[in-house]
This record gives sequence, C-alpha cells and structure tokens, in this order.
Amino acid sequence: MSSNFDPNFNTQEPTDSFLSKDETKPKRRTYSEVNIALKSQTEACKQYKKFKTRKFRYELVEYETIGTRPIKMYTWVSDTPPQKILKEKQKGKDINKCEVCNKIFSEKRNLQRHLNIHAKK
Repeated sequence: MSSNFDPNFNTQEPTDSFLSKDETKPKRRTYSEVNIALKSQTEACKQYKKFKTRKFRYELVEYETIGTRPIKMYTWVSDTPPQKILKEKQKGKDINKCEVCNKIFSEKRNLQRHLNIHAKK
C-alpha cells in the first residue's frame, strides 16, 4: 500500500508561494499614500455632491382602525419628500398627483390606474 504522505510538504507555507514566478506581490501602500488618496476622494465628493440627504427621526405614529383601538408604533418619518419627487419638481415636469386624495405617483400610468379606484366608488 503506497502512502501519499510527503515529509517535505509544509502546511505553514507563506501565501507568497502561491504566486507564480512571473507574478509579484502587489506593493502595499504607505499611510501617506492612502491619506493623500482619501483626501482627494473627499474633495471630489464635495465638489460633485449637489443633493441633500433626507433627515429622518424615530417617532411614535398612530394609525386609526375601524372598531378597535388605534395602532401605535414607532417608525422612521421625514418631513422632506422623496428625492424622486424633488428631482421632478426641479426639472419642471408635471407631477403625477391624484386630485382627489393628493397621492403622488412616480409614473403617469400608475396614477391612471389609481384614478380608476376613485371612479368605482
């Protein structure tokens, strides 16, 4: 019976041994190189960042129910409208808004489908 055991096999080989002879280990960046790269990325972000982030807060919200006590739960709420609506206002596009209940829709076809609900009532 032949044994597959190799006494010269070292399980603790460094990872460099997996690189072929033609490949070289990538050069590790120094702290100053990384710091310079981060600063330039930060400046680029400041220059091109033209949108505001929405502010959220954790608040107790009460939902009315029919025949039972209202449901109270904590949820994230915001006073600012979603970015998509803000973008459409800035572009001067018509906003797809229901005149009956003031719901806003991202696409005109969704508003038309919604208006059918009001028409059935």
